[in-house]
Amino acid sequence: MNLKNDFLIIGLMSGSSLDGLDIAACNFIKNDSRWTFSIIETKCISYSKEQKNKLEKLSSVSAKKLVKAHADYGIWTGNCVQVFINKYGLKPDFISSHGHTIFHEPAEAYSFQLGSPAHISSASGIDCIGDFRNSDMALGGEGAPLAPIADLDLFPEYEVCINLGGIANISYMNKSGQLVGFDVSVCNLIFNHLSEKFGKDFDEDGVLGLKGTLNEDLLLKLENLDFYKKRAARSLDREWFSKNVEPLFSDTAMSIEDQLHTAYIHVSEKIAHHINLAGGGKKVLLSGGGTKNKYLVRLIQEATASKIFVPDESVIDFKECVLMAYLGLLRVLKTNNCISSVTGAERSCSGGGVYLN
Repeated sequence: MNLKNDFLIIGLMSGSSLDGLDIAACNFIKNDSRWTFSIIETKCISYSKEQKNKLEKLSSVSAKKLVKAHADYGIWTGNCVQVFINKYGLKPDFISSHGHTIFHEPAEAYSFQLGSPAHISSASGIDCIGDFRNSDMALGGEGAPLAPIADLDLFPEYEVCINLGGIANISYMNKSGQLVGFDVSVCNLIFNHLSEKFGKDFDEDGVLGLKGTLNEDLLLKLENLDFYKKRAARSLDREWFSKNVEPLFSDTAMSIEDQLHTAYIHVSEKIAHHINLAGGGKKVLLSGGGTKNKYLVRLIQEATASKIFVPDESVIDFKECVLMAYLGLLRVLKTNNCISSVTGAERSCSGGGVYLN
């Protein structure tokens, strides 16, 4: 991995919504002291029902089965990348892989992302960087969110960046000039969970939620979740959602439409609240699958005086791949990619293990 001013990097992401493996070939060029990017090619490989079921259950299998799945998923990912680069005739410098989160336990100082970088490298024939969170967690940090440093460097024209994925997170510079970022609330995880009860993967444009009415008791239960009482660095994962949020939506006497409507009100109000705390009149960039949900975006915009911007579809769908690619670039450059003001670690660090092919 020679240091230079022009890199082609394959960014890989698998989010908590379990949509699939996102692949993006990203070109980074250094102009003066700033890195700029362009998305060259992309691909989303949707998970089969069998893969989804397996990924959802891996948090409760034996250690032996988890280690085997770690290797198998790495090999599968590497093969997917090889097909991708061969199709488009690409010659990437390296792969930067997030993996698929199975465990994320900041209080116990560990996080586990499925998809062995060693196996990705071997299967694809390309150097791979992965396991970005645990260096920060070893220093007492949350290991999340990872996006803020990339948001700051790659999208400088926006003062606030929000990703509406399975979980919603935010990043911005605070009044003291510190980069901050944290998970705001669950997002698509709850919308998709409730939509599945209608036989749908997601609530397109929020149509189902629009049909419902607000349930004040449910809203109060959501507002009183212990997570919202945390004032320091904070992060969420799918397992937390399953244990703490999903059970609140088990009341069979309440219509699914009402549950969805209440979830939309809760999530949009939480997001707008933190936009407003970042300061009035800001330029806010949205990304992630939730950006395509017109009802959700409308609710957020109605609750803030800041201006919401929706990027082009490639950025909506593959921004997290771009961010992972950039974190890998910073790792190669031995530059900090986990920022202590975001994660709460004792110091910033350059996280990620490098696996040479």
